[in-house]
Formats: sequence, C-alpha cells, structure tokens
Amino acid sequence: SNLFNSLAVVGLPAVLTTFSVETAALMRDVPITVALTLLLIVLSRLPSSLPGFLTRSNGFILFGCFVVYQSYLYYEVATR
Repeated sequence: SNLFNSLAVVGLPAVLTTFSVETAALMRDVPITVALTLLLIVLSRLPSSLPGFLTRSNGFILFGCFVVYQSYLYYEVATR
C-alpha cells in the first residue's frame, strides 16, 4: 500500500499536471510512514512461531496507530 500510494496516487497526477507538496506535510508524513512501515515489519516477524503473519493483536496495534494519526491530523487542521 505504501508503494502504491507513493508511486501511483502521487505519480499519476504528477504525470498529468505539475503540483506542489508542502514541506511541512513531507516533514510530518514521511517519518511517520517510515516508522509505521518498520513497525509492520517488526510485527510481521513476531511471534517467531508465525513469521510473516499478523495476529489479531498486531492488527489492533496497527489500527490504533492509524486512529491516533488520523486524530492528530484532524486536530492539526481544526486548530489552524
């Protein structure tokens, strides 16, 4: 999904027209994307009895990260 979002969702519109991305958005979103991708890799390796699989608890952790991040984005926009 990260790869698709990076290449298709941003790449296709860039082929059609030139647009700018705010530096603040890049500074906020890129580190979060990298951190959550690393978290996904770690979670997919644990427990060692199920390498390459995500458990339900891992799904709750990732979903919780999504909810927290979306809440942060909403709060950031709402307080401007």
